[in-house]
Amino acid sequence: MARRAKVGYWKTRGGYGIVLKGKQHILAVGPDDYDIKGKHGPTYLAATKAHAELVVYGAADKAGDANTVRVLCERYAEFLEHHREASTLARFKREASFFVDQYGEQTVGSLKPFHLDKFSVWLKTERNWTNTGFAMQLVKNAFVWGVKKKVITNNPFEGVELEGHTPNTKSQVISKADAEAVFKASSVHLRDLLRLLWDTGCRPDEAYHLQAKDYDRENKCIVYSKNAKRPEYVWKNAKKSQKDRVIYLMPEMVEMVEAKIAQRPTGYLFQTKFGKRWNREKVCQQLRQRIQQTHGVGFGVTPYAFRHTYITNRLRGGGSIKVVADLCGTSVDQIEKTYSHIHDDKKGMRELMMQMVTSENA
Repeated sequence: MARRAKVGYWKTRGGYGIVLKGKQHILAVGPDDYDIKGKHGPTYLAATKAHAELVVYGAADKAGDANTVRVLCERYAEFLEHHREASTLARFKREASFFVDQYGEQTVGSLKPFHLDKFSVWLKTERNWTNTGFAMQLVKNAFVWGVKKKVITNNPFEGVELEGHTPNTKSQVISKADAEAVFKASSVHLRDLLRLLWDTGCRPDEAYHLQAKDYDRENKCIVYSKNAKRPEYVWKNAKKSQKDRVIYLMPEMVEMVEAKIAQRPTGYLFQTKFGKRWNREKVCQQLRQRIQQTHGVGFGVTPYAFRHTYITNRLRGGGSIKVVADLCGTSVDQIEKTYSHIHDDKKGMRELMMQMVTSENA
């Protein structure tokens, strides 16, 4: 029988374990299924995976920029598996695999911006891609995450602009005229989704995942439970805030949502013409191809820009930061950090002051 590497079955503990640096680690609990008709069973496979994470990933936390690109991407993929949708993980694995194939054994510290340029050229010449920005953004995301989680210390691609990628599109403020032009140019399947983003300031993901069961008819609002567990939709700050996400609807949105619920009592309320759930990739494709290129309106508009516009307009209109934060499912600290520039608008701030004084003296 083949040697069991460093993983052994401990009968007294009822599972597979390993002794690492004098400390015992239980890797997986279950039957001893190392060899079942010549194949490894699920408990042993789970143990070997846990062993790899313990040894390789444990070392990764200390290796810093000496980590290989492959280890960094594997760590990031593990994060996506547990904290993001399956489609997000699948896209990363599909697109980033080309980068890992070329640079997987290089250390993070040895990478330079020109490596990303070479990767772009390779995608065009070897894969016949016309636009490489999306794939390279996925690669950059792994390095941004690595710095944030202190797996690595430096992002070699920080500040590198990508082809076909508009920087800071999240911070774009959409004018009412531009929004109306985008609505008019949108397909019937997309228009209502964009209107919900405009009217509520909800996160795009919150709109994509909306189902009839999430609607509180009595209080005219959308509610995502803080206790939701995957595969159900879990809203972004559920764990951190320990609060339900409540999205309040204006009368026009109430009418629209209730009409969609009557049409689709089960499944996602907003669907493409093929009956699929919308996601960022599909919406951005529609915005670029149908609206921006065909109709010549809404250039640079992204799904998240609707939320940014909503928050910006509420704050410029004198809205309480606390109320805006609660309405949008975020924190006062995050609002102040992201939107502090609004208070640098002296003309706008003076107008707010005049409105407050006039209201007090009325």
